[in-house]
Amino acid sequence: MKTSNLLLAGVLFALTPMTAGANSSDMSFAVHDILVTSNVPAINISVRNMSQSTDPAMRDLRVTSQTPVLNVRGQVWCKSFQNAHTRADAARVMFGNAALASSPNGADIVPIGTWSHSPLAQLGGDETIRNFNINAPVNFENHWNGGVTLSFNPVRVVEERMEQFVQNGAGTEADFLRVDDVFETTIKMNAVGWCEYESQNIQGRYAGYRQIDVPVHIFYHGDPDIADAGPTVASPGAVRAPATRPGPSYAPAQPERAGPRPRRAAPARGATDGAQR
Repeated sequence: MKTSNLLLAGVLFALTPMTAGANSSDMSFAVHDILVTSNVPAINISVRNMSQSTDPAMRDLRVTSQTPVLNVRGQVWCKSFQNAHTRADAARVMFGNAALASSPNGADIVPIGTWSHSPLAQLGGDETIRNFNINAPVNFENHWNGGVTLSFNPVRVVEERMEQFVQNGAGTEADFLRVDDVFETTIKMNAVGWCEYESQNIQGRYAGYRQIDVPVHIFYHGDPDIADAGPTVASPGAVRAPATRPGPSYAPAQPERAGPRPRRAAPARGATDGAQR
């Protein structure tokens, strides 16, 4: 029943039109505006435990859905000047934090904070306004080994929600990992455009961007086989507790195997959602 409810939720999310959230923009000297004219839907991602062990400390959470691709349509709109010529030159979609900075020949996007981007789309023509139509893959790691990362990582989101679950006294790691759930967050998408500017004294290339918050739904598919590790008998009359995992509770590690027995067959959740990442 849990799985059926999760799948139904996924269908409802997919069928409901979703518009990206609040947006901001920054335009340099020659750029009038960067427009996004298409609907930007929510991104749906599936995460499963792929470990062959039933011990929660031996979990191996992985993204099992296909790499999301957003189709982004819009316009690069350059300023018009009486004594200078401008043209819409190129466009690109970038994910993460973006910022403008001066460059030797105008102004450009600072790459610090962006973690995925589309190919550069050359717009051609000689107009101040040009349309773009870009298919932008949202690339991210399909697992997380702990530590700090500037990029979006769905597995990290699930691990951090599990840490909160345990810290709040709602249950154990095994309790969390057994249950289907959906976690909501957002990522930043930037529609970036460049305008060429030429006058008698100045020639350069100037960037601008519009940033949009895109909703993300992370579907965690619970593992019903996960069990809390109980004490094991090392010798007659002596009881040894299972090994303690090092580091934060949400950082995957490889502790001593104690407690739950290994699976004799492949886990039922081994099937992936679409192509394996």
